[in-house]
Amino acid sequence: MRSIHLILLTIIAMVLIQCAKVQKPVEMQVKAEKIYTIEGKPDSANSITPEAAFDLTYAVQTDKDGFLYLRDEKTGSIKVFDKAGKYYSSVASSGDGTDQIKSMDTFFADKDTVYIFDSRTKIKKFLRPGEYVSASDIPYDQSTVPLAVSVLNDSTLLGRVSTLNYSSEPVLINLELALFDRKFNKKMIMLTDALNKEVIQRSYFVEPVFAVNDKYIYTAKRSRDEYRIKLYTHSGEFVRDIVQDYIPVKFSDEESRIIKMSQTGNPHYKDFFEYKLALHDIKTDKYGYLWVQRSDGNFGSDISFDIFDGDRLFLTLSMKYEEIAQNTRWVYLSDQIYVFDHKNDKIDVYDYTIEPAKKQTPDP
Repeated sequence: MRSIHLILLTIIAMVLIQCAKVQKPVEMQVKAEKIYTIEGKPDSANSITPEAAFDLTYAVQTDKDGFLYLRDEKTGSIKVFDKAGKYYSSVASSGDGTDQIKSMDTFFADKDTVYIFDSRTKIKKFLRPGEYVSASDIPYDQSTVPLAVSVLNDSTLLGRVSTLNYSSEPVLINLELALFDRKFNKKMIMLTDALNKEVIQRSYFVEPVFAVNDKYIYTAKRSRDEYRIKLYTHSGEFVRDIVQDYIPVKFSDEESRIIKMSQTGNPHYKDFFEYKLALHDIKTDKYGYLWVQRSDGNFGSDISFDIFDGDRLFLTLSMKYEEIAQNTRWVYLSDQIYVFDHKNDKIDVYDYTIEPAKKQTPDP
């Protein structure tokens, strides 16, 4: 396998720090060091055992103890790795048994427990080492099962939900961001939008992306027209918007050429690939900073982020690769940076700090 080189490029913004009576600009930087790689495919070059192998999906979480949880496409289980990247356990598997999962809707990890939504009817609970604990009925209409869940605190969960409204003509998909109690009863709908079921492919642009830290909930849409992130408290109270100037940008001729090679016959081509998105995703890091993903690394682009302290943009980060990435790489952020290589089923893991950049000493 070709090695993937992560090059961190900084800086576009300055942080002004009061020092005595003079304000001096201080350049900030992200320093990252690859600490290990988690391999998902056993071969002669590694010591991966069959139970530790995996086929990557985008269903990923970490917990406060640094454990990484991956949904394995092949077995239907959740593979657990410790903070050193060592295989720890497999949680659940595909099947009809009491301790198995028929069809996984989503999952989330909280402390030492994994909750799995199964077939829109059951919530099954497992301990981190893999032991089955219990199952409970979903306490609301099956169509409102969360598609993504984050733990806010001991009493509240945040979930992205899609529901079908059959009473309307045409049938609408309602896309919501909602707060739930720990028994998964819906407490409050924070955001809602609707989309014609016939154009469900466009839900990518309508469904909210979200991130949380100890203080705020951040949410945004993948708009091609504006760069806007909304801030809420953990109780769902709106705080303010983070807005950056944005002018819609078309893909370049070269980008369009690369895209068309992989999108032949796609009837929704122009829905996705005429204008670039202002943002693709949002994440929060171990410092509480907000990372806004501006590009996704596909079709020859870098994976790039704007980094905010509160509503102040103070840094940009760009991740470059030697080879063109086409829907194969994805970045997950927590206490470490995880770069997922879906083509090769492996994860490069980086430790990182955000700190003042060292000044370069000129050559004598």
